[in-house]
Amino acid sequence: MKSAKINLTVLANVVSCLFTLGISYLLTPYYVSTLGDEAYGYVGLANTFIGYAGILTLAFNAMAQRFITVAYQRGEKEEMNVYFWSVLMAEGLLSAAILAVGLGISARVETFFDVSPHLLGDVRITFAVAVLNFVVTTVLSVFASSCFAANRIEISAMLTILANIGKVAVLVPLLYFFAPHVYFISVGGLIYTLVLYGGYWAVTKRILPEIRFDRSFIRRSAMWTMFRYGVWSSLSRISSLLTSGLDLVLANLFVGPAEMGMLAIVRVFQQAFDSLYSAVASAFHPQFTILYAKGKKRELLASVKSAMRYIAVLLMVPCAGLFGFGDSFFRLWLPTKTPQEVTELYLLTILLLLPSAANAIVEALLVIPGIYKRVRIPMLISLGVGIACLVNKFVFLRTTSMGVFAIVLGTCVWALLNAWLIQPIYVARVLGEKWYCFFPSLGRNILLLGILTVFFRVMNNLLEPGGWLQFAAAAAVTGGMGYGVGFLLGFDRGEKQAVLEKLKAKIGGGDR
Repeated sequence: MKSAKINLTVLANVVSCLFTLGISYLLTPYYVSTLGDEAYGYVGLANTFIGYAGILTLAFNAMAQRFITVAYQRGEKEEMNVYFWSVLMAEGLLSAAILAVGLGISARVETFFDVSPHLLGDVRITFAVAVLNFVVTTVLSVFASSCFAANRIEISAMLTILANIGKVAVLVPLLYFFAPHVYFISVGGLIYTLVLYGGYWAVTKRILPEIRFDRSFIRRSAMWTMFRYGVWSSLSRISSLLTSGLDLVLANLFVGPAEMGMLAIVRVFQQAFDSLYSAVASAFHPQFTILYAKGKKRELLASVKSAMRYIAVLLMVPCAGLFGFGDSFFRLWLPTKTPQEVTELYLLTILLLLPSAANAIVEALLVIPGIYKRVRIPMLISLGVGIACLVNKFVFLRTTSMGVFAIVLGTCVWALLNAWLIQPIYVARVLGEKWYCFFPSLGRNILLLGILTVFFRVMNNLLEPGGWLQFAAAAAVTGGMGYGVGFLLGFDRGEKQAVLEKLKAKIGGGDR
C-alpha cells in the first residue's frame, strides 16, 4: 500500500471516529442531566450483554475476512465465493437462534439485572433493539470484507461517516419532538447499522463483482475450516469478556446502578479510543495480508514495525492529553457533577484508557497470528489472563471497599502484562524473529506516552482552563507541541526524512 493511500485511509478513519465521539460528547450530558447516570448506564449494559452472543458468531466470521482476502489476492475466485457465501449462511442460522433467545431475555430483563421499576419499560425496549442491531450486524458483516479484500479500507470509513449522519438524522428529531427515553440511543444505533451495512452491500457489488451467488458455493467444509481456526478467536473474545466485558454487569450487581452509570460515562472515551486505534491499524492490515500472500516476509516485518511507530505518534497525543487535562475536561463537560464525582471520573478514565493505550501500541502486531493461522497459543494465553483478571476483580470486590475501582484496577494490571510482554514475544516467534524483536519499538512508544502525559499534566496545572474557549486553545497549542515531540521521539531517521521531504515538496509546489 502506498503511503498516500495509507494516509488517506487513516484520515478517513480518524474523521469517522471523531464524528462518533462528537455524537457521544453532545448526547451524554443531555442524557445524564435528564435521565440520570443510572439510565445512561443501561444503554452500555444492553450493548455489552448482547455482545456476549458475538462469542458464538465470531467463530465463523473472525477468519472469513482472512480467507476471502487471500483467495482474492491469489486469483482464486471460486474459493473466494465459497468462503463468502458459506459464512453468510452460517451467520444467518446462528443469528436466528440468537434473535429468539435475545428477545426472550429482553422481555424479562429484570430477572437478570438490577433495574429500577420506573425504567423497566425503557430498559426492555433498549435490550430488544440491541438484539435486533446485533442480528443485522452479524448477518451482513461478511459484506464488509469486500473493502478489506480489495484494499479499499478508506471506503469503510466513508460509510461509517454516512451511517453516523443517518444516526444523527434520527436522534435529533426524537430528542427534539419527544420526551427523552433510554432506548432512543439504541434506535439510533440500529439506524447506523442499517445504513452502514446497506452501504457495504452496495459497495461489494461494485468493487468485487466476482462475488456472485450459487447454491454450490455454500459448503459445510468451508464452514468447518473457518470454524476450526475461528474458534480460537472466540476464546479471545471470552478473554476480552473476562478482562473488561463484564465490568458493567459487575458494577450493576455488586456496586450499584448509579456507579454503573458513572462507569458507562467513562467507557464512552475508552470505546471511542479503542475504535480509533482499531480503525487506524486497520489501514495497514490489508497490506500485511497481501505481503503474506506474496511471501514477502522481510517487507512484512518492516511494515509491522513502521505501523507500530505510526500508530503511536498519531494516537498517544490524544490519550496522554486526556490523562493530563482529564479533570478540567470533566468539570466543563458535566457541570452538574460535584468535585468528588469529577475526580472519580478522571481516575476511572486513567485506569480504563491505560489498557487501551497499551493495546494501541501493539495493535499492529495482533493481526499477525491470524494471518499465519497461528492463533491457538495467544488465545489460550489471553484466556488465562482473562481468568486471572476476573478472579482479581472478585477478590477486590469482596475484600476491599474500593467499589467500582475494584473492577477496573484488575483489568488495568493484567491488560498491560498481556499487551506489553506476552503478545510481542509470541508475534516475534510467529515471524521467526528473536523474542525481543519488537521491544525496542515498544519501549520507545511507552516512553513517548509517559513523556507526553507528564507534559500535558504540567500544562494543565499551569494553564488551569476555566472555560471551553480556554480549554480549546490549551488543547490546540499543547496538542501541536505534543505532535512535535511525537515526531522527534516516535519516528526513526528514515521516516523523519521522508516526512520532511514531503513537506518541502508541498511547500515548493505551493510557491509555484
